[in-house]
Amino acid sequence: MTKRDDFSAKTKRTLAARVGHRCSNPGCMRPTSGPALDGCRSVNVGQAAHITAAAHGGKRYDSSINPEERGADANGIWLCDLCAALIDKDERRYQVELLRKWKSDAEDRALKEIATRPPRSYKPSAIALDRPRSPGLRPSRNLPLSQRTETAEVGAEPRLIQRRSAAACCERRAAGAARQ
Repeated sequence: MTKRDDFSAKTKRTLAARVGHRCSNPGCMRPTSGPALDGCRSVNVGQAAHITAAAHGGKRYDSSINPEERGADANGIWLCDLCAALIDKDERRYQVELLRKWKSDAEDRALKEIATRPPRSYKPSAIALDRPRSPGLRPSRNLPLSQRTETAEVGAEPRLIQRRSAAACCERRAAGAARQ
């Protein structure tokens, strides 16, 4: 049996995170993780695929690189399960140069997604300033969103949690800074 130079768990996490947990294939770009039915778990449909094969005889094998380089993140690309299988079924179509370009472009897209500001028309949803909303909270629905409160039973005493829009929070912060 041929020894494979597989990726470490850390390398797999890095590859996924560097592309925002999305498939690096520009024709796919589907998210590769999401919530499981169990609220404490997630589902992963992504794979760290080798750009050049992990073992002799594999797709796109390159004998000029050593085992450490074969298992390094520079030789990996994050793909959904379907695209990971696809690149190994048609190695003539999915050559090393193309996969390296996909990887680079996917990392650039992920950076742009986190490094650019949302458009001015973007309106964030209301946020609970005290803690995340839980099933035991009852909102006061007759007020505008920026003035809504919620009550929660904590022991014998009801507790009010003020919910404000992000714009209202920014206005209060600006007013406080102007007073100083």
